Amino acid sequence: MLKSSVALVISLALLAHSAVYAQTQLNYKVGQEAHFTLSTNVDTRGQTTSGSRSSGSFSTLNGVAAIKCVKIDQNGQYIFAMNVFDAQVAVGQGPASLSETTLVHGNPYKNSERSSSQPLGYDMYYAQTPAGQITNIWYNTDDSPYFVHVKSSVINALQTRVVARNTQATFEEDDLVGQHSSAFSGASKATSLLINKKFDQTDFKAFADPAVNPRTVTYSAQASHIVHPDGYFQGATMDHYVVLTDISQPGQKKAASKRVGDPDMSGFEMTMSSKGSMVLTLTSAAAPASRFGESSLLASSIDDPKYTQTSLKAVGVTGAALSTARAGIRDVAIEDVQEAIAATSAATTAPSNLIEAAKTLRRVSKFITVNGISANLRASLEQALANAKSVHGAQGLLFILTNIHGDASKVADEIILTHALRTQWQTDAIFAVATSPAGRVISEELISELVSLIQHDSTLVSDDTRQAVLALGVALGRTESHAEAVATLRSLFANVASDADIVLLFNAVANADAAAASILPARDLSHPRFLEHENDAVRVSLLNLIEKYPIEEAILVVSHIATLDDSAKLRRLALEIYAKHVSELSEDDVAFNRELAALTALATEDSQFPFNRSYTGSSTFGSDWLGVTFAADFFVGSNFNCKQPNFNYKVFGDVSATVSLLKYQQSALEGQILYGKADGAVVGSDMWLKVWGKTVWDKQLPTLDCTEHTYPLFHTAPGFDKSYTVWVTIVPVTFTVG
Repeated sequence: MLKSSVALVISLALLAHSAVYAQTQLNYKVGQEAHFTLSTNVDTRGQTTSGSRSSGSFSTLNGVAAIKCVKIDQNGQYIFAMNVFDAQVAVGQGPASLSETTLVHGNPYKNSERSSSQPLGYDMYYAQTPAGQITNIWYNTDDSPYFVHVKSSVINALQTRVVARNTQATFEEDDLVGQHSSAFSGASKATSLLINKKFDQTDFKAFADPAVNPRTVTYSAQASHIVHPDGYFQGATMDHYVVLTDISQPGQKKAASKRVGDPDMSGFEMTMSSKGSMVLTLTSAAAPASRFGESSLLASSIDDPKYTQTSLKAVGVTGAALSTARAGIRDVAIEDVQEAIAATSAATTAPSNLIEAAKTLRRVSKFITVNGISANLRASLEQALANAKSVHGAQGLLFILTNIHGDASKVADEIILTHALRTQWQTDAIFAVATSPAGRVISEELISELVSLIQHDSTLVSDDTRQAVLALGVALGRTESHAEAVATLRSLFANVASDADIVLLFNAVANADAAAASILPARDLSHPRFLEHENDAVRVSLLNLIEKYPIEEAILVVSHIATLDDSAKLRRLALEIYAKHVSELSEDDVAFNRELAALTALATEDSQFPFNRSYTGSSTFGSDWLGVTFAADFFVGSNFNCKQPNFNYKVFGDVSATVSLLKYQQSALEGQILYGKADGAVVGSDMWLKVWGKTVWDKQLPTLDCTEHTYPLFHTAPGFDKSYTVWVTIVPVTFTVG
């Protein structure tokens, strides 16, 4: 009897030990509540080359973060209510100089049983799978945007993937910072599961601020999560570090540093950086006194019309836009906004300085983004559109509306729909939607109206319909999904006939950016009908589209044009696309595939010229209505001595100016020089220049005779103002340069 009892105890212990180490998911019960001590800081002080810190701010936010499982939905996801309580904020020039802490709260529950609590505004809600992914969040539209950002950051800190101990895995994530892949690894912390996560700028598909890309920032993030054997969070940490690496045009810093009589180099030796950290620590494993009401009442709050369902990614985009907007409206008041709206409505001619006018109107949009659209302001905008004196005034008002971000953009889209898209300003409204700035979300109602316009003219006869097709592509790149819109574009593609319509549809789908692959499968683009089309414009638009796809899906189209196309310019364009994205393929894929290996050799053929100089650069100048992009690509190289028998030499120069209007791209100017020999064979000996598609100059160059030849090439890039916004732990931080 004693032996059997001992065996039973050992068996139970082994089962418990096995359960701990086989744990693969979160486990919460309805009504289960947890409180965490919350400690965060954000440091936006710059770092100089000497190691000292520049002026800037160091801020902290501390309090209690509470979560409560209010229900389990039909998909098995846990629905949590959450809020931050007793929040205290301090700001200074460093940890030692923090000002006196300030208690920050906004209690909307004063006349309820929660009247004594000090929450940070309204409760938020989020859905989390047992695997750890956060799929949806809900916030109250009456809540302060700042409070929403802070609470969303706490939710963001709890996003994970439950991976077993001693295992590693990579998952795609959408969060406040953007779309990226994250590397996860599992380990032990006593009897609990420790999950570590990390990612950097090279893992991003897109940042929340469209102005940010891996070339402009160095970004690193690390996070950890501790999961109890029973499946609940015991703690979480998150550390973000961002450095702005490129905030000027090429050569701008060098030129500025040479100014005579200006010994102050602080602007050029300082790194613009920000770092932040967040720590969540479970206060007690025992059930705490509830900070919330009944679970059933909380669960029903999600259905309140005041609550909006969204995603961490969408909140990140909105937060970046709000932060950027705040940086540009410190001296703008509501009276200035009303005056600008009235003046725009009364305009009878186009602004004499379009760029300055766009700056003024964009400041109005930023003010509305931050402060929202009140009933009075909405009436002013509607009346201004209805009474616009000319098409120029209507275009200016539509420019204001399509540059509004965040929650206010929904109201802006309602105004566009009712007072422009269904009025005499329809053409201008479609134009405004198509040229709306990156990151501007388009409402489902506005998308549905575009679909309706297209369906009533499926043969694409009207200019408005053709513009609507382009606008629909833009809109699909800004929304989670719209099945009818996708079906409409696919139907048009299935029945497309003329070259112009093919180019139109390729451009429209390309306008959807990363969402392009979900509209048209890559296999539909690899048909000989398109790959071998006799019209160069069709094949160019095909390449512009296929570059939006993951390289493993695009490779058939890219390799075909790079190796078989009869146009040298198209072959080079395809090779440039391949060279840009080949790093996204695994080394084994390239090494063991003869076709890819040959393509890689072609893309790196300049290795025959070890002594070389190259330059690639581009810049865009203009407003959101009309943009001009200048680009240059130069390569000059040789393998050493002009007198040797197989002297390799190559000069390649490619300059262009492209005018973008309504996302149609029209080449205004192209110039190219291709000149040289490789292993005794001529690789090129001509120079030509085209303006608006017409060749205006073509010259054959002589074989190199070992004497100096000079061919002047000129390229200029105008300066610009720019803001970059990156999420750092709890808040979006905006770097502004000009």
